[in-house]
Amino acid sequence: MVDARYQRTGDLDKVEAHYRGVLSQHPNRADAHFNLGNVLKEQGDFQGAIIHYRQALTIQPDLANARYMLGVVLEERQRTQEAIACYRKAIALAPDLPRLMWRLLEQQDQQKKL
Repeated sequence: MVDARYQRTGDLDKVEAHYRGVLSQHPNRADAHFNLGNVLKEQGDFQGAIIHYRQALTIQPDLANARYMLGVVLEERQRTQEAIACYRKAIALAPDLPRLMWRLLEQQDQQKKL
């Protein structure tokens, strides 16, 4: 879920530098934090991604995609309960996004098996 800049350049480092530059000038741009979180996730910097997704949500709490992606990263870090909470909030914000419901149901099913 990295933006079109990466698709055009194929260089995550350049895309990361771009968003860091945007944020140095405009630290309250939720979209830039969200996009930087996506880049960091793709680079394997899950802690950095979590920080930027949370920052995006601090600025714009109704950003369902940031809430969803935060859940994805938390899930990848084995923080399942936190991920489920993120998915639930994302669904409440955007109930028309079927991937959110699917992810929540999948996690709840896995929790029942434990």
